[in-house]
Amino acid sequence: MKNKMFLFILGFIVFSSFCSFLTVRILNLPCTIELFLVPLAYYFRKSFFIPRKDYIGVVLFVLLGIFIGLLNSVYFFTDIIPIARCFFLGALAFVFAKNNTIFKNLDNLYIFSFGVFMGDLLNAYILMKTVLGTEFDKQYAVDINIIFSVLWPILTILYKKPSHLIAVFLLVPILSFLSVSRGISTFFTIGIILAFLLKIYKRPSKIIIAMAFLSVSFIVLSSLYYNSENNIRKFSPSMHFRMYKKMSSYGKNNIDKDRIRPYIWAFDNLSYYVVPRGFLGKKFLTKSDGKNTPMMAPWDSAYMEFLYTFGFLLLLVLVLIYLYKLYICFILYNRTNEVIFAVSCAMLSLLFVEHVFTYGLIRSPFMVFCNGGFLGYIWKITSHPESLKGNLISKKQKL
Repeated sequence: MKNKMFLFILGFIVFSSFCSFLTVRILNLPCTIELFLVPLAYYFRKSFFIPRKDYIGVVLFVLLGIFIGLLNSVYFFTDIIPIARCFFLGALAFVFAKNNTIFKNLDNLYIFSFGVFMGDLLNAYILMKTVLGTEFDKQYAVDINIIFSVLWPILTILYKKPSHLIAVFLLVPILSFLSVSRGISTFFTIGIILAFLLKIYKRPSKIIIAMAFLSVSFIVLSSLYYNSENNIRKFSPSMHFRMYKKMSSYGKNNIDKDRIRPYIWAFDNLSYYVVPRGFLGKKFLTKSDGKNTPMMAPWDSAYMEFLYTFGFLLLLVLVLIYLYKLYICFILYNRTNEVIFAVSCAMLSLLFVEHVFTYGLIRSPFMVFCNGGFLGYIWKITSHPESLKGNLISKKQKL
């Protein structure tokens, strides 16, 4: 019981967006996850470990990225430090999760992800109450931990009884509404649909429950959405802009075109990305002819940032490894019926889409850390499925 309470609090305070509220608005400190990670690492120093070769690998990786990045005369050392920090946090989280058996059973992962979800929900509510209607109410939106908050409804669908779907039906739309983000609403929707598809794949009899839940949810939420437009417009013009005007022009407005343009530039200039460019700096420059420079291209896209950093060939290798792990998760789910592999399939598929237009590495070092940790966890359970507690996976089933 104490362990589960600790996991809930850990997710609620440290790994949700509520962390930024505590550090920035209450403590008047920078929003740095390191403020929590350092004492946690010290407290658990005897329980977990990272091999020395992995430590050395992470450090060399970061130093090499900085060195190559400085070869670009546009950037100074201080420009590159923010992205170097992101890569360091992501790599450190990956090697930690890869080398330690965390969340040995689904109950622990479920409690942790629910804590993250509730922390995000509380933070979104606080911001709505304190920001809307003030001078800061301009295109108001809330960032959440898109990885672990979306993980909670996926786990609920795949792991819990159908009665738990009521919580998903009530809480997910509330958080989507309070976040005022098309991306967050989209990823919740895709994640929930993927979870139902994976559940039906192994248990076709659940198709009735899935269709009923999705149909009722669509009808009820669509009705609330359209009937609330006038009230939302009066409540907050910026909220109305993001929830209605931007939704009605999904993929057609200038902001969405700006997100697509860097991919077009990269496709037309692949030769530029033949060699790795190292870490980029936090500078966005535009040529006199108005076209995007390679430094502008990574805006809001992890793929573009990886393309710039590693070059086309290394990025292709990373994508192939990613897809291979997705394939392994599906094969293991098919052979063992273990829910964790279905969850991993859904999350890997979701993150594969999420990296296109949502959280760029520069924008959110916190998300890079969570992303690295979750990918390290998936690497661990696919490489050593027998490490999972309480299942019947044998070493013979390891691929």
